[in-house]
Amino acid sequence: MTPEKTSAWNTEVGLPNDFDGYISNPRFGYTEAYASKVTAAPGGSESTGLQFIVDLISAQGEVLANAGWSVGGGWAPSADGRYITHPTRKNVVTGSMYANLQNRVIGAKPAGLEVDMDQRGSPLDAMSWSGLGFHWMVEEHKTVGGAMKPGLMPTAVLTGTAPAAAAASAKTDVSAEIIDRLQKMVKTMSIKQFQSVAVRIPEVSKNEALTNQVLDDGPNGFYNKNKA
Repeated sequence: MTPEKTSAWNTEVGLPNDFDGYISNPRFGYTEAYASKVTAAPGGSESTGLQFIVDLISAQGEVLANAGWSVGGGWAPSADGRYITHPTRKNVVTGSMYANLQNRVIGAKPAGLEVDMDQRGSPLDAMSWSGLGFHWMVEEHKTVGGAMKPGLMPTAVLTGTAPAAAAASAKTDVSAEIIDRLQKMVKTMSIKQFQSVAVRIPEVSKNEALTNQVLDDGPNGFYNKNKA
């Protein structure tokens, strides 16, 4: 086979490729660039532009990439972007990019990664993905308009979850007064009430690491750590 000629005129995908990254700040939402492409596509509409969106970060907390996978039509995100709901469905439809991501992660080897996602929660809860680490590669996939475009997909599981340095990737420090306020809220509220109120506090919503802790339902989340 003739080796590919290297030239300054060769183009590139524009996405990071062949790297390790931990999922941070997972949420359901819209990006202007993707929504505009969906709306412009035949049969497209604003409602089908919803994506599962994540930041992919290194073990040192550096943001390596932002990635999104389309969820499909009919789904609506919660106000904080954590959950999605559908009037009739309880599962994401096969064929959407989010479904492809799910199937890659839970599927049997060698094509899948065999991750037990049931123990982490529901695919309708973005925080189920928080802290998971994968090796990522650019792969071709079919877009809403039918064209083949590159996108990121996981190809191997990193052992463990995101280290503390990665989880604390927020740009803003939090005052002791805010932490004390949140701790007092924990004592008087259910976890859902606490999360709903806490994410509306500016000092919380501007801090990615603290937001992730607030929205974490598990034993390491802010609520359960401070409830005892």
